[in-house]
Order: sequence, then structure tokens, then C-alpha cells
Amino acid sequence: MRDKSTAACLTADAENWRDKPSLTKTAVNKGVASVMEKPKILIVDDRPQNLFALRQVLKGLDVDIVEATNGNNALTASLDHNFGLAILDVMMPGMDGYELATHLRGANSSLSIPIIFLSANKADEQRMFNEHNAFDIDYIVKPYLPKVLIAKVLQFLEIDQCRKEKLLHEQQLQFVTDHVPVMIAHIDKEKRYVFVNHYYAKCYDYKAKDMIGMHTRDVFGVSGFIQLEPYMDMVLEGETLDFDMAVSKSSKGITHIHLNVVPNFDESGRVQGFLAAITDITARSKVEKALSDTSASFREIVARSVDAIIVLCEEGNVEYVNASAEIIFQRSAENFVGEHFGLPLIDSEFTEVDIFRQDKAPGIGELHCVKCFWNGQAAKLIMVSDITERKQAELKMIYLAHTDPLTGLANRTLLFEQFTDELKRVKRTGKYMAVMMLDLDKFKLINDTHGHKAGDNVLVESAQRIKDSLRETDIVARLGGDEFVVVVNNLDTIEAAMAVAEKITLRMQSPFIVANNECSITASCGIAIFPKDGLTLDDLLANADAALLRGKSEGRNQFQFFDESIHQLTLEARELDKDLKIAIKEKQFVLYFQPQFDANGIIGAEALLRWNHPKRGLLYPGSFLSALSKMDFREVELWAITQGLAMAKAWQLRHQRKFYVAVNLSAPTLQDPRLPAYVNEQIEYAGLSYDSLEIEITEGMLVSNVIETSKNLTLLSEMGVGIALDDFGVGYSSMVYLLKYPQISKLKIDCEFVWEMEKNSRNLAILQSIIDLGHSLEMRIIAEGVETMRQFELLSLYGCKHFQGYLVSPAIAANNWQAQEQQWHKTIAALT
Repeated sequence: MRDKSTAACLTADAENWRDKPSLTKTAVNKGVASVMEKPKILIVDDRPQNLFALRQVLKGLDVDIVEATNGNNALTASLDHNFGLAILDVMMPGMDGYELATHLRGANSSLSIPIIFLSANKADEQRMFNEHNAFDIDYIVKPYLPKVLIAKVLQFLEIDQCRKEKLLHEQQLQFVTDHVPVMIAHIDKEKRYVFVNHYYAKCYDYKAKDMIGMHTRDVFGVSGFIQLEPYMDMVLEGETLDFDMAVSKSSKGITHIHLNVVPNFDESGRVQGFLAAITDITARSKVEKALSDTSASFREIVARSVDAIIVLCEEGNVEYVNASAEIIFQRSAENFVGEHFGLPLIDSEFTEVDIFRQDKAPGIGELHCVKCFWNGQAAKLIMVSDITERKQAELKMIYLAHTDPLTGLANRTLLFEQFTDELKRVKRTGKYMAVMMLDLDKFKLINDTHGHKAGDNVLVESAQRIKDSLRETDIVARLGGDEFVVVVNNLDTIEAAMAVAEKITLRMQSPFIVANNECSITASCGIAIFPKDGLTLDDLLANADAALLRGKSEGRNQFQFFDESIHQLTLEARELDKDLKIAIKEKQFVLYFQPQFDANGIIGAEALLRWNHPKRGLLYPGSFLSALSKMDFREVELWAITQGLAMAKAWQLRHQRKFYVAVNLSAPTLQDPRLPAYVNEQIEYAGLSYDSLEIEITEGMLVSNVIETSKNLTLLSEMGVGIALDDFGVGYSSMVYLLKYPQISKLKIDCEFVWEMEKNSRNLAILQSIIDLGHSLEMRIIAEGVETMRQFELLSLYGCKHFQGYLVSPAIAANNWQAQEQQWHKTIAALT
């Protein structure tokens, strides 16, 4: 424990701290650049073919890749680049991966590089855990699945980005607090330091980082702690303190300080500590003490004071100003003396005043007035402290505490404050106020596909578009993620809110530029009206959110007003969403397979998703697919591909002939640039030919992100994977997409056509034209929903050769297939 009194520390030279600030503006600017630049990944392997394979796996990510073939080259690269991740081969000649990791993280301890080790030796894993056990280090055994590596890379890049953003925020705050001549400290409820600025630490002969976690008793010393503890206890009870006090010095008498101490509350309103700003006012106290004495010593104190001192006669005219007043107000003493001081003065009170300078630079002063005698006459002495820097720092800290750092919009705290003010006005005028919840459609897909930097750019652009759609008096805030809140005030009618919502949604429909490509990212909006839908912001937000969910369930890119019928649907939808998230995590989904056949027997199967709900039993897609499609369930669909190929492999081993499985994919999975590599990997792993897999897509999926869709379809088709267009003839202009996507190799006649074809000759003519069209384009034709012998005969007559439907079998679990195969062959034989 250091026995150094608080008072002694406070009398340290207030200017010395400026000589060696703990954080420079250049360092902060570098931190901003580090957060905004594209992530960089270091890959190290002594084998060039392994480096090439790694680069191929990672090429779909929006990252810069730096290669090294040994540890020395990697360390050299780390001096020139700020890597967000290192992927290291374990077994390398000379310096192995573990030794390299120790050097990399040791050389950059303030922002340790996340690391993924790659090794073909499973035994190396234990050594990794022994020597490098941290949350941002992982180990993958070769051969690895690309999807596993990519998932880990995205996870670690996000960890590194969050760490950099946190460090930048801390640097910005440190920069502000280190450049004000005020001691600033954040102390927790245990009276231990959470944060101190450079000036505070210097006064106690510490480095700021060394004081974190120290108890105030160890810093103040016993006597100082006894003197200050009662005040700390008062603040921890919730009081705010703003006062002057005299503090005992160990050997040099008394010093005077001004303390401004405010409690720090958590979200539930409990005090978690306090923030303290301490200013040495010893010089000012000395002046006040000598006010009754107009001796030469008093005049010397006045003359030497760093505060501006102005002496007024009883009539209020200026009789004297010191040198500091000339500097602070940028006026000579001759221009002061004789002027009338126009401000009203109250003895012994502190007042903030604007300082008007010759150079027009804004300034803020703290004015204090006391009675005195000057030249034997009653007078008033005015002291003005220039607190401009302190006030600017306070305003900066308030801004950071009330705004979203990414978009500059209000955060939740400021939203509630602004809403409270608006609520008072609305209650006086009797007008309406609309609270709107907005989120971005397909934003998660942008984040997952192009990375968080691209997602951040979309959020910033979206914030600007929303602001441009509103009046200056309206409120817009970002709560987090892609959630925005708009408060539209002073509305004469409820319908007026509709015009604002239309303006926002229309503006959001303009394409965004994401990774140099145009991308459609629309917005959905839920609206709640004060006072009809709630009297508090919490109620209005909850109801606006419920309306938002309703709008998204009905197609997105729209706005929806709240009504009571939404409430129950919202509860059910939230329960379903919660259960689906658990289902994805716990792998509660199963696949059923429905046979596809021709006149000679079974030729393939369609994989159909079922949900084995722990309480409701086996659920069909109709009860959950709509909600699931709004989530990121690509993992489920990739799992379906793997399981489908396993089913195909089992059939081919049993029957020694070709057999394919058709798997349905959603648009996000189809457009994922990693899909072709995953399909290739799984087919090779299963030891199957590429035509053992068929991808089923719907016409609606071909509308969005045409470039990525076409690219993936081309790669899959060139491999030999079949592409089937499901539900042909419904919903979109089918002919257009057959021309635009030549990769399609099969048409599936929608079951509605099959069921309706016998009702009239017109239906039969349409069916005939679809089959003829497919044959003319050299496509295979399959009819789904075939349930009767008559349907099979008519379809065969018109040239359809492949079928699927209850005529042979519904979809059943894979483990029941073998028991049914003999019956299916009998059924098919009877058809011909």
C-alpha cells in the first residue's frame, strides 16, 4: 500500500499530465481504421497444395488472405498486418504451429490473434488444450469439412471484430478523458477502481492500467480513506454530490478540491458504483480566504490566479481585471475598466456563463461572486474559471452514452428520454403519436453471406434513408441488430401515420450496393398508435413489434397496424419461433422419403422434412415451414443433402443400380457461394456419382439475387447434379425462367394440374402443352400427386414417364423403405 494522501496528489502540477498522454489521437485514428478495414486472415502451411486448398475454401468470404510457408515468414507478416485470424498447420519443419502461436499472441498481447490449428494427428488436440486453452483458439482435425472450417472462421472473425470495436470505444473514451485537466474515476460498489484517466493516475504516481481493480483504501491511505468513505457511502445510496471540501495533507496543511460525484445505475435501477470528477480549487480558495484583506499579498494572489478575476464597484462598473481575465476573454485591461458588468450577480453561488472571445471561439465559464473591500471601498469580486474543455468532455461522454456508435442514431436510453418529452406535448395538444418498429428483410442473409462489415454498411445506409423520410421533429433510434424505432409526433389523424410508413418502406425498396453488387433489402414495419394501442413506450413498442411480426408473416416489405387480433397470433408465433430454434439446435428434424417411379420400378425419392416435436409429435411442413423459412436454417438443408445421399447409397448397395434423391432447397441456401463446394464434398465422401443428387427449386427462388443463383446452378449442373423446377406453372412466368436458367434439367408438374386435369378438355390441353414443352427442351418430366390408375394412364398417354404420389406410396421413414419395396414393385408391375 502506498501511503500518499489525496491532498498531496491533488496539488500536483496540473500541466505536467499533458506532456505524456496515455493515448494519442493517431492511436485512436489507427483504431478506427482497424475496425473499418476488411478482415485479414493469415494461413500458414509448409505445403503449397494445402495453402491452395485453404484459399479455395475461404475464397467466398469477403476477406484478405496472406500466406506464409513457415513460422519466420508468418511472424514477419504479422508485423505488417493486423490479422483478424490465423490458421496454422501444426506439423511444420523448424517452428511448428504451437510455437508460432505462442510468438504471435505474445507479440500482440493487447489484441491477441484468434487461432485455428489444423492437424491430421488427433493426439495433437490434447497438447493444444494444455498449451493454448482460450476461447478464441480452436483445433480442427484433417481431413476437415469446409463448412466446419468456414463456420469457425466466421465465428472467430466476429469475435475479433467485437474485440476491436470494444477496444476502439475504450480508446475513444480514454482519449477524451485523458485530455481534460480533471481527475476522472469510475469506482464500483466495492469501492474498487473500474477506470481512471491519465491525470488521476499521475496524481497518485500510478499508471492508469495498474489502478484498475485496486481498492480506494490502498490509494487514499488510511487517513484519506476515513475522510472520504462517508461521501462514497452516500453516493452508493443513490445521492449525487457536488461540493467543495478541504482535505488534509500529510505535511503541508490543507488543500481544497471540488467534487462532482454521480451514482452509476444498472438497467434495473440498482447502484453499481459511481463516477467522480475532481478539480483542484486550492488557488481559488486562497483568493476567497484573502478577500477581506486588500494588502499587497492579496493583490498578488489575485494577479497570479489562473482564474479570471474582475473587481466591480458598488455601481457594477469594472475597476480591475487580472492577467488571466485578459487571456480568457481576449480583451485588454483598458477595454474592461469602466465598463458596466451587465450580468445579475448572486453572492456565493456558482453560475455557468458563456465566454465571448475576440476570435469567436465558443467558451464556457464558471462564475463565482463574493463581497470584498477594494481600495478601502465595498466591492464585488468575480472569479471566472474557464471550464470549456471540461464541458466539452462532459458533452462528449453524454453523447457516447446516448447514441448508437455505428449509425449515430439515438439508442434505447435517449429514445425513452425523447419519448417522455414528446408524450408531454401530445397530452397537451390531444393529437396522436405513432410508434413504428422496423426491421430489414433478408438482413441476416446479407450478414451471413457477405460478412459483418457489409452488414454494418447496410445499417448505416438504412439509418440515413429512414432519417431522410422523416421531419426534424420526429424521433428515430436503433435498438440493436437491424431493429429501428421511429416515433412520429403531432399527428392529426391515425391515417397520417400510414403516409409516413409508406414513405419509409418505399425509400427502402431502392437497391443497396453490397460487395459491389446491387441487392434488394426491403423493410417491414409495425405501427402502434398512442393512446389507442398503449400509454407507455414499453406497451407501444411491444404492440408495434407484434404488428411487425404479423406483417412479416404476410409477405414482408409492408407495414401493419396493431389490433387486438394480432396479440394472440403473436403469442403463438413467438412460441413456434422459440420451439423452432430449439429444434434446429437439438436436431429434432427427420427426413421422410417418397418414391419416384417409372414403368420399370423405383428410380429415386424426394426427401421431405418432418419435425419430431417433443410435445406435439410428428409435424408436417404445413404447420411450421413458413416460420422456419424466416430463420437461417441452411444448416438443416445441408444436413438433408447429407442424409439424402446416405439414403441413395444404401439403395444402390442393396439393388446395384442407379438411384437418386431429390432435396428441396430454400433461396438462402441456393444462393450461398459455399453450396457447390459442400455438395461436391458430400458426394465424394458418399462415393456416389453426381447424378445421385437432384436439387429441387421453386420458380419464386429464381426472382432474387439472379447472379449468385445462376452461378451456383451452373456449377452444380456442370458437376452432373440434377436441377428440377418444382410446382411448374404456378406463381411466376414459368416460360421466362426456363429460358433464363438453361441449367434446369427436369420439370415437376404441379399436383394441382394432375388433380384437375380430368375436369375438362382445356385442362388436358394445358397438361399436354407442358409435357410437349419439356420434351422439346430435352427435359425430363415428372408428375407429382398421382393418386389413381386413371391419372397414371392419362399422363402416360400424353408422354409423361416419371411419377410420384400416393398411387405407389406416401413419404415414409428411411428405415421402413426396405419392408415396402416388394409391395411397391407389385403395384408398379400391375400398372403396366
